[in-house]
Amino acid sequence: MVSSDDQTKEVPPEKKYMENSDECIKVSKNGPYIVSGKIPKIEYVIHCDSLGIPVNWILGKEYPVTEKCALCRCGQSKNKPFCDGTHAAINFNGTETADLEQCQAKEIHGPELILKDVEKLCASARFCHRSGEIWELIPKSDDPELKKIAIRNSCDCPSGRLLLRDKKTGKSLEPELGRSISLVEDPFMGVHGPIWVRGEIPIHSADGKIYGVRNRVTLCRCGKSLNKPFCDSSHYPEKSQGGITIAKGELKDIKGDLEDFLKTKKQTFVLFYASWCSFCQAFLPIYNKYFEKQPEIFLRVMIDDREELMDRYSVEIVPTVIFFENGRIKRRCDGEAGVGLNEKHLIDIIKSIQE
Repeated sequence: MVSSDDQTKEVPPEKKYMENSDECIKVSKNGPYIVSGKIPKIEYVIHCDSLGIPVNWILGKEYPVTEKCALCRCGQSKNKPFCDGTHAAINFNGTETADLEQCQAKEIHGPELILKDVEKLCASARFCHRSGEIWELIPKSDDPELKKIAIRNSCDCPSGRLLLRDKKTGKSLEPELGRSISLVEDPFMGVHGPIWVRGEIPIHSADGKIYGVRNRVTLCRCGKSLNKPFCDSSHYPEKSQGGITIAKGELKDIKGDLEDFLKTKKQTFVLFYASWCSFCQAFLPIYNKYFEKQPEIFLRVMIDDREELMDRYSVEIVPTVIFFENGRIKRRCDGEAGVGLNEKHLIDIIKSIQE
């Protein structure tokens, strides 16, 4: 088992590699990732409890070390994790859309820790929920035990979305990672996770530029990310939480309790709409623009034949957008009879929670 129990130190199974210009990953145009240099390739498995909350990382299969290899980027290879040429047969569009320099980051300042949260990099590994939400632990970081949990959870985040600094010294609290390429497996969710790039391996774009070198970051290997080449959680076409099936930001086939599910989300916008409503159909493309950028925050619920949801959340007219915080309604924007909602209504409610 591998986990950062020792706060910012990890003892990886792979050799600690020194800086080597020959070791890099190149994104090929509409093709695979070309890995150069003898970088270890290792499978890491997310080990979860019965509720799907990660407990730790477990070392899985180790692949032979080679001077060069091609890793699948389209998600359709029959020889995963390696490329088998399927990207050409399916005319895979691997256009890179990421700009890490433009990624907006939120900061949460606690008494002893500062959390920098780059949400766009989220790969849904879910270690941020272990033993408490990390966003709720930071304000309590003067408690030694809660501080330790926050550091451990941050260090186990593979994507580098969650970055911690010591408030007093300003020191970055990063895990010590040997250079390696890790293939994430998530058996609880039933999916292949992203490619976890560890130890400051340079990543070159197809046009030759180098993305900012990071200690840890995740690359898309399902082919569906809207933030290519980086993972944006799109490898979860359907995620089951609390008996609720989520499909790319949309809640559908609800079998569990929506209220319980919303309690697991720190902040969430939910669009209540109906398939038969023409005003809903007009508003959906507008709302979709937002949830495609942040599918973990902007969710949709189709209320066809679900009158209990309308009663529970006092939805009298669809479409209606409600903002929840830890399961509680904080803001809402109810549709107008004969009018519905427009983009200005949505922008207004988003701005209202930022004030």
